[in-house]
Amino acid sequence: MTYSLHLSIDMRRLTEESRHLAKRYGMGSAVRPKLHFMPHARGKQCVALAFELQVPDDLTGKHAEYGTSLFAAGRAGLELARTHLSKAGISREELDQLSTPDVSIERAAATYIFKFVGKAQTTSFITAMHHHALLLGLAIKYDHQANTVSYQGLVTQDTSEAVDVVLTVLRQPDNQMVRIEVALDCDYLLTHGWTSLDSWRSAYAEDRYAAIFKQLVRGLFQLDSPALPYGEPGRDVLDKLPPTTEGLLREYLNGRDPMWYGPHAVANSEAKRKRLVKRYRDTIISITGIDIAVPWQDFRWVEPAFLQSKLTYPGDFQPSTQQKLSCFYDTAWTGLLATLRRKYELALMREKAS
Repeated sequence: MTYSLHLSIDMRRLTEESRHLAKRYGMGSAVRPKLHFMPHARGKQCVALAFELQVPDDLTGKHAEYGTSLFAAGRAGLELARTHLSKAGISREELDQLSTPDVSIERAAATYIFKFVGKAQTTSFITAMHHHALLLGLAIKYDHQANTVSYQGLVTQDTSEAVDVVLTVLRQPDNQMVRIEVALDCDYLLTHGWTSLDSWRSAYAEDRYAAIFKQLVRGLFQLDSPALPYGEPGRDVLDKLPPTTEGLLREYLNGRDPMWYGPHAVANSEAKRKRLVKRYRDTIISITGIDIAVPWQDFRWVEPAFLQSKLTYPGDFQPSTQQKLSCFYDTAWTGLLATLRRKYELALMREKAS
């Protein structure tokens, strides 16, 4: 799983001729997989080039674990863009004028990596997140091929303005890792004044990534909100249950002991009734998040203590020694930038020689 960083470069520093070359080159769309330019024109003039950067694929190759820094990714994206634009015939003198103040972020994602000491811990974390999302009624979308699940819901900001939050979870119990990506759309970035790439230069010093995590991740899961009771599952959820299981759940929600529901009441022993009910318990948990082993009047007020303590800001990703040469992460991005700069120099030399 990668995330898309949508960037735009203001081209008005360049001459009209160079902007025309950039527009014509951008419309050619032959530069992927690294970049695909979309020119923004004002009349016949190209005033900006928008492009989508796949992080970390376009920077260091495919990796499940990588760092958060949007400034580092955007700065690397600018270097890639200059390398490609050199092939359009734009001079080095003009390309070198393009710098971080000219770059805007249109859409992005904040990435958070959670590492665990074993598969059991990883699975417990994933399961707790999922069951709580079910209880909160979040919209859930599965991508089994990518091994991801997305959760979506509204989070109210301090301004009382609701934000539509989408976070995607990559689940890798065998690798003892969970990755959470929070989508940051244009409206969210504009509201906070974070559309310019330079506004992310000091994001770590400002604890911005921690603040985003608290507001959007913990906010979506309501981990810092005043305790409220869970509501009963809606018709769309109940329809996913087999009829007998739904009937048993309704008995439970109405305050009755599910062991005495319909066919179970005729069982000739309490032990047998418990075995019969247990057959339905896992199905109900997996679809609704409700544990019928706890009376509903008690369960609906149970706080998610496990998530409250575990779903906390993990800090930025720091790779192992073996990973350092190939991963994208904050403290190593200057080395990546040097590599991209060498590619830029080589592209300029080739263009000059052609």
